[in-house]
Amino acid sequence: MASPATVGHKVVTHRTLPLVGALHAPDAPWPAVPLRKLGGRPVKVELAGVPFAVWRDAKGALGAVLDRCPHRFAPLSAGRIRPDGRLACGYHGWHFDARGQGVSPSQPGLTGCSVPSVMAFERFGWVWLAARDAPPGGELFDTEPLPFVTSWEAWVPRRLSAVLATLDQCPALDLLRARLGWDRSAAAGVRCAREASPEGFVERWEGTLDRALAWPARVPEGTSFRYERSFREVPLRATLRLSWPGRPEVVRAELFPVPEGPSSTRVVVFLFAKVASAALPWALRGRIPALLGAFTADPGQRRLTPSADDEPAFAVRFPALVQSRAALRALAARVPTGVDQTPKPWTGYKTFEVVERREETATMVTLRLRPRDGSALPSYLPGQHVTVRVTLPDGARAVRCYSLSRAPSEDGYQLTVQRTTRDGRPGLVSCYLHDHAREGTTAELRSPSGRFVLAPGALPVALVAGGVGLTPLLAMAQGLANTGAQRPCTLLLGFHSLSQVPFRETLEALCRAHRWLRVVLCLSDGALPEDSPFTCVAGRITPDVLLAHVPAEAEFHLCGPAAMLAALTPALLDRGIPPERLHSEAFGPASVVALRAGAPPAATVTFARSGLQVPWDGHTSSLVELARNHGITIPTGCCVGSCTTCMTKVLAGSVEYRQAPGEAVPEGQCLVCIAVPRGDLTLDW
Repeated sequence: MASPATVGHKVVTHRTLPLVGALHAPDAPWPAVPLRKLGGRPVKVELAGVPFAVWRDAKGALGAVLDRCPHRFAPLSAGRIRPDGRLACGYHGWHFDARGQGVSPSQPGLTGCSVPSVMAFERFGWVWLAARDAPPGGELFDTEPLPFVTSWEAWVPRRLSAVLATLDQCPALDLLRARLGWDRSAAAGVRCAREASPEGFVERWEGTLDRALAWPARVPEGTSFRYERSFREVPLRATLRLSWPGRPEVVRAELFPVPEGPSSTRVVVFLFAKVASAALPWALRGRIPALLGAFTADPGQRRLTPSADDEPAFAVRFPALVQSRAALRALAARVPTGVDQTPKPWTGYKTFEVVERREETATMVTLRLRPRDGSALPSYLPGQHVTVRVTLPDGARAVRCYSLSRAPSEDGYQLTVQRTTRDGRPGLVSCYLHDHAREGTTAELRSPSGRFVLAPGALPVALVAGGVGLTPLLAMAQGLANTGAQRPCTLLLGFHSLSQVPFRETLEALCRAHRWLRVVLCLSDGALPEDSPFTCVAGRITPDVLLAHVPAEAEFHLCGPAAMLAALTPALLDRGIPPERLHSEAFGPASVVALRAGAPPAATVTFARSGLQVPWDGHTSSLVELARNHGITIPTGCCVGSCTTCMTKVLAGSVEYRQAPGEAVPEGQCLVCIAVPRGDLTLDW
């Protein structure tokens, strides 16, 4: 839905969001978050797999928008609330009002800055979300008015259908049996009736107490009770009502099973009561959360009431209960829960096209690519790479791997490529991309892969980059910012000169938005800028420089030329940094493990078709390098075990890998770019 509003002399359109389809009712309100959780920062809430950022400004006004900035898709819940009450993105500072209308600080006249919004209002100590533009009229609960007592919530790591099944087992029936004084042997004195309606159904249970109720109400033995259990679909909720004819006490609980996603549900309970004893609601307050614990139990392991399968006689005695169970199963199938439609990694190569080209420096170019067929892209972990296959002007195909140079985004994959030379010759793929890649140019990509990702935990993070090694580490820093974790992070960068540093504006924006992030720039030409938001150091990155700016207890992530890692890794190990906190990725065939692994046993490698036998002494990084050193050219692509271009048949012997292959390797084959022999070995070359 949309509603026009005048801003200055322009008419803009506010986009409101049908509430996740909209949890089965476009205008139905849903409890989202307790008011007590709203402080000075926005809060993330998920309804049926859709994330919302909810906040309250200094004047108490509530706002709720889709938790995704339209600029770089950063989560708005990781941003901040401005003094004027607007929600500011932590990435580039775009800010939004409660209707989702946004402003770009650097381009105030920019259009298309809005983000979808939903209505947020306060009731019973909770923030409720609804798709329509005004809170619903009247009471949320259209039963008799009762004083509100309190509310609870229970998070259940189960699908909505499992929660409804547990509710069908019914903690309230357990309460009837255990608290109201009847059990299976006394069931003959209990009557159950059921009525269905377009909105849902209601069950009515009536009987008498076999023993005195042990609550502060002190309901005596022989008192009649009436228990009602109803389910409504719009919005999805259960109402549990307990009363005693002829007595003033009435207790009602409203349960909202709110699907957060395909595999988790929040059960929110609101308690209302009219009682003669003021202590009764607080006695219930201690009992209902315990009953909610039943939702976390496996319905197959704990049955609160007999099922029709377990005890046919029970089903015959209470046919209404069997009908209710069937209705609940049908209801669970209709209510959207955010079914997992996350795009999955594809197999083989997919055709992409360049949709944006940006020159970062004289030797680095950034390309943004989207699938040519318009399909949605799977996400990835910051630090991972893609294998790229291009067709060169002469018709030949070539393969290389490039790190994804930003955190996951819905508008494509971003690669940053440095023009390189190898043995004095121009790099085949890098030069092709620099010289020929323009908007519309196609390339083939494999799904993102790689194990060089941010180490989990709360330890400080050191991201150490040499040259274009910045690309996966920048994605890691952005990923940290997007989580809102505020984990201390130092980004230490080594370049020859300031003109070679890419992404300076992005780095400056990250530093301004996040105090926990610090950038240290090492320039080997010694020409330090006079005015810079970064800490600048003359010279190369050395172990002394690194440890002067990074705490020794940090998780170290190093990416750069093999020579840089060969100098830093042993020195850090010698200074007491444990190997499990050293994570590295080198350019080309060198790898972290190879840099610090012990030499494998001496062996003889036979290249069968070439008729060549050569010794292996462990000083060569891989079998493909051994082959090249002896005049045998094996086609390669990525050199990190992802593209399978170098797949070679093993005729005798076996290999081991100095880093895990990106894909499963068939038996009897090996990836020679990352393989070393375990002993004598014969290859089909």
